[in-house]
Formats: sequence, structure tokens, C-alpha cells
Amino acid sequence: MKAYKHFIYSMFSICLFLLSFESNGQTLNGEDTYNPNSNREYLRSDIVFRRSVVRMLDLREKHNLPLFTEGEELSKYILEAAMKGDLKIYANDSLLEDQQLSTRELKAALEIPEDLLFSEENIYLEDTEPDVSTQQTQKQENTQDDWDDDWSDGDDWENSWDEPAQETVETTPKEPEFVGSGEYFEARDLYQLLLYENIIITRKADATADYETYAIALVIPGDHPDNIKAVDQPVAFFSYKEIVEKIFRQNPEAVWVNPYDDEQNQKLEDAFNMRLFSSYIIKVNNPQDDPLMDQYQGTPEMGILMAREKMYELLEFEQELWEH
Repeated sequence: MKAYKHFIYSMFSICLFLLSFESNGQTLNGEDTYNPNSNREYLRSDIVFRRSVVRMLDLREKHNLPLFTEGEELSKYILEAAMKGDLKIYANDSLLEDQQLSTRELKAALEIPEDLLFSEENIYLEDTEPDVSTQQTQKQENTQDDWDDDWSDGDDWENSWDEPAQETVETTPKEPEFVGSGEYFEARDLYQLLLYENIIITRKADATADYETYAIALVIPGDHPDNIKAVDQPVAFFSYKEIVEKIFRQNPEAVWVNPYDDEQNQKLEDAFNMRLFSSYIIKVNNPQDDPLMDQYQGTPEMGILMAREKMYELLEFEQELWEH
């Protein structure tokens, strides 16, 4: 009987220890997770490889049209949730609390700009240097008038040729100024998204690379006819984890639309997990934080070639990692 009680006491102690260990493990899992904005939890000690990349997702591509169905655009759902206050809006992909934007700031960023510098009078500041030919004509007229006045008054007319020193006024080109036109880019105009991802390989023996998307940015495309700046302009950043929780799981209308069979429509969360979209790498983490296009001769063609090259390099690295 005494041995039995000792056994029961021992088992009870072991259970308490295991419960305590599990509780501490969950706490550790929350504290040691390297990225709090991730919708997946990875312990730092489990990660053997991680590389941050930025991908461009063009919703106009045929492969991405299920995300860009008329009236059911992914950009529309994100924009509507942000304007309602369901999604936090950030100024960059750091997703820090002090980098949040208000809905008013988001709306201002989406306003279509109007260029003010259409006339020559706006190119320089008010104090500009006069035209050389006009200045020379004015000099001659002033000199002749002074000579006539001095000669008629009987003064020393030779002094009339002494011209005052001309002040040199430096011109300062004005920076381009833009004002709002009162019209705004709508969700249908935001057909480009930036995906901020971490490519992660863990210690699991059968593990393949995980593509962990942690942020999505809405972009005013550089080729949009109303974008007079003619460059891609990220206007707002959002936590992918919040998008999954607030849109993918709570909005039943937000789906990946199968173009061939409506019964095969997918939830957006599943579509992203299965990578049912087409994208290409535009930046791999580097000390200069330069996009691929800037690293390689600055041409779009070279940037696309290097995006494909970087994709092959990452796939080859993943394969060789587990072979050895």
C-alpha cells in the first residue's frame, strides 16, 4: 500500500512537471518567435535558413485573375477593411506601432495628383536672372539717356559711362509641386501588390521551404495613365496576419475564383497557402537595400532576368541543403 501511494505521488509529480513544461514551452514559443507579425510560429532555434524577399504580384496577369474578379478584387477587400478601421495601416513594412497611418492619410495618398508646373513662370523662383539680350538693350538705353542728360547739364559726360555693377542673382529650380485633383485611385486601379516574405527552412527532416508572407503593400502602378510620377508608389502596408484574420476568415465573399468551375472556388487563405498566384522577386535582402533592377544595370529587362536567376538560386540551395 505504501509503495502504491508512492507510485501515485510520483505520477502526480510527473504530470505537474509536464504541465509546467508545456506552459513554459508555450510562453517561450510566444517570446522566442522571431517575427510577431507572422501567422505561423517559428522558434529561432528551429530555423536553419531564412532569406527575406519582396515579390511583385500583378493582378492583371492571367494566372492572377482569380484574385482580380470584377467587384471582388483582393485590393478592394483590403482597401475597404482599412477604411472601416478593421486593418491597421502602416507607412512601411516594419509594421511598427509608431509607423501607423490614419484613414485620412491613406485617402490623401490615394488622391490623384495634378502637376502645377505647366508654365515657364512656375519653373523658377520669383527672383530670376533676366534675359541677356533684354539686359543688354536696357543697358544701352539707360547709357544713352544718362549721356544725353549729363551733356545737356554741362557736367562731366565721361562719368556717364561708368555703369553700376550688375548684381548676380542665382536661380533655384523649384521642386515639382503637386496638388490633389479631387479624384482618387480606386481598388481597380491598384492592380499591383507587393508581398514581403521570408523564405524559411526549419530543422524538420522532411521540411521544404516555407514562404512566410508577413506584409502586403498596395501600390499605385507606375504605368497607370493617371500616375504622372510614372513610378511605382507603395501607398500603404498591412500585416498579412491581420489580413488573414480580418478578411480571409471573416469575409465569406473574399474568395479565389476558379475561372473554370465555380464549385472549385477556394478560400483566400487556402489559395495563398497553396501559392495559387504568380509573382516575381524584385528584391532580395542586401546591405544596400537595393532592388534587383538597381543592382544590375538599372534596366527592367535585366531586373526580370535576375529575378528568375534568384528564384533558381533559392530552389537550388534548398535542394542541395537536404542532399548533404
